[in-house]
Amino acid sequence: MSSGTVVETAQSQGRGPFRPIMKFTLAWTCTSGGAVSYLTSAYPTGEILRVVFIPGAGGAQPSNGYSATLTDKQGMDLLAGRGAGLSNVNTTHICPGVKVTDGTTAELTGIITDRDGS
Repeated sequence: MSSGTVVETAQSQGRGPFRPIMKFTLAWTCTSGGAVSYLTSAYPTGEILRVVFIPGAGGAQPSNGYSATLTDKQGMDLLAGRGAGLSNVNTTHICPGVKVTDGTTAELTGIITDRDGS
C-alpha cells in the first residue's frame, strides 16, 4: 500500500538565545485515497514555534477541509487537533500552545525531548 511521497528539507535560520533555530519543510503528495505517512530523517529537539500549511493549486490541490497531524514517537499529535479542517485555498499558520483569536488554546506546546523522538 502506497503512503504518498514526501520531500524533506532542513535549513538553519540563525541562532536563538539557547540553540539554533531550524526550519523543516515537508512537501508531500498523497495517494489517490488521500493518505500520506512519513517518518522524518531529522530528529530535532526543542520547541515547535510554528507550523504552516500551504496548499498546492490545480492538480496538486488537496480536498477542502483536509486534516494533518504531526505526531511524536509515542503517537501524540503535537498540533493538538488544530491540523483538522484545513483550507485547500488559504495558508494556515498554527502555533502550538498559543491561544487563538476565539480564546481557545491547543493546550500543548509541541516539544520534542530527545534525538530519538521520545
